[in-house]
Amino acid sequence: LLALSPANHVWLKSHDHNQLRLTRAIRSLYLLGNEQIATNLCDFLVAAARETGLVSDKTVEYRRNALKG
Repeated sequence: LLALSPANHVWLKSHDHNQLRLTRAIRSLYLLGNEQIATNLCDFLVAAARETGLVSDKTVEYRRNALKG
């Protein structure tokens, strides 16, 4: 399971276009009525960001805001 460790995720970078894509995925899931899946994805991504410290606080804020109606 070492490969599943957040330390091995290539998308965990402070300046990576994938950060925007992931936030858009959260927002899309939420708007399409999949609030629980959006929340779970957001929680996972925020936890991974905090564990590694590689994702900016601003990105975390954007993700949390993506869960608002």
